[in-house]
Amino acid sequence: MIEEKLAKIEDKIRQAPAMESANKELVLKLIDELKAEVENLETADSEKLASAGSFAEVGANEVTRENGSKGILDIALKGVNESVKDFEESHPKLVQVINSICTQLANSGL
Repeated sequence: MIEEKLAKIEDKIRQAPAMESANKELVLKLIDELKAEVENLETADSEKLASAGSFAEVGANEVTRENGSKGILDIALKGVNESVKDFEESHPKLVQVINSICTQLANSGL
């Protein structure tokens, strides 16, 4: 399930006309890192991470829309951060990559 969400997010980012190409490339690179981290998760962890994926998908949607909402993006990024709190100790690299993606989305110019 999380793999499908990451694929959707990746497609949205690739097709985002409003996003600067340098920022777009960095986010796509981070998504690749995230995919590698997700492959190492157990089923229970994957289910928890699905929540973060849903929030990330909403955030990516707002960033890639022509007139995206900064308020919705902020809510989505806060949801991602809350969703990954359980992973800080057990999967620090995963959290680091997710936080980097959130930072790049937040700095995308919305």
